[in-house]
Amino acid sequence: MWRWKDSIDRTFMRRFSELPMDMANHTAKTKDIVDQRSGSSLSPMRCNGCGAKVGADILRRTLATLPDQHSEYLLKGVGDDAAVMDLPANHLLVQSSDQLRAPVDDPWIFGRLAALHALSDLFAMNARPATAQILATLPTAAGEITRRDLQQLLAGAIHELNRHHCVLSGGHTAEGSEMLMGLTVNGFSEREQLLEKTGARGGDCLILSKPLGVGTILAAEGAGEAKGLWLQQALETMLHSNADAAEIFARHNANALTDVTGFGLLGHLLEMLGPEGLSATLIAENLPLISGAATCIERGWLSSLQPQNANAYAFVENPQEWQPLPQWSLITDPQTCGGSSLLFLLTKPKPAWAHC
Repeated sequence: MWRWKDSIDRTFMRRFSELPMDMANHTAKTKDIVDQRSGSSLSPMRCNGCGAKVGADILRRTLATLPDQHSEYLLKGVGDDAAVMDLPANHLLVQSSDQLRAPVDDPWIFGRLAALHALSDLFAMNARPATAQILATLPTAAGEITRRDLQQLLAGAIHELNRHHCVLSGGHTAEGSEMLMGLTVNGFSEREQLLEKTGARGGDCLILSKPLGVGTILAAEGAGEAKGLWLQQALETMLHSNADAAEIFARHNANALTDVTGFGLLGHLLEMLGPEGLSATLIAENLPLISGAATCIERGWLSSLQPQNANAYAFVENPQEWQPLPQWSLITDPQTCGGSSLLFLLTKPKPAWAHC
């Protein structure tokens, strides 16, 4: 019995002595298969020694396909180690930075959203955009896929930058677990034309330039529950620039101006009122909502930032009449990609809207 068992074990173990050659052959054959799929190379494992940078060839080929940009203020830009700007005389430099995770799968749409999101901070201060720098993170992939996504992402951003006479002056690209995009935008403003979020006065009127509901609709979309029409209207709202609204508000001598983004309408309103010690009255029925937003909020599809925004409810007096209404949750709904979602202005009294 022992000899029989010993023979079986030795036969079994001899097979392992043959594995290195077989495994090497098998690996080579498998590698030939998995390196290509549908004509595209697949991504090899990445190290972190390179800082996860996107390769120079990908960048060079991508930049070659982008639209031309020209600026009277940018002396050195893409292709140099740093950007050099010529500031116009008697103007202030206004800067802002914003970063987003991709709320949509389309890199071109995402590039537009990220650009508008960042530019809206300049519009809210009545500053004229001039240059922008981009920080883009692409999901780890093969070179062809990375170049495709980067080209679409940058093309979308430049589409919006060009519309607002703003040029791309440089940036950095990297690889990561998901698509991210941030922009640092630079603008100019004369000192006396600069607007801030503070400065509201008693008797001013609250004007909302865009409807609420972006956050809850995107949360529903993430759960696979949003209707196509809801998402379409949310994207149309986000892709509508705040530049024209801000210009109109400034032209009519707004006392204070800001954009409503991640903190929601209530959070940003409290920022405007706090320094002046003012209070404001909101009329629920007058708050515009994106189609489907009320349904999404009633079914409990909340953005991940909403629970933190809900801390602002502590500053609301007599909330009982509001709580049954969808507007109660939507005044703390974070407007994802919201630099282009909402603006409000405090100016001459209009009691039908709100008063401070």
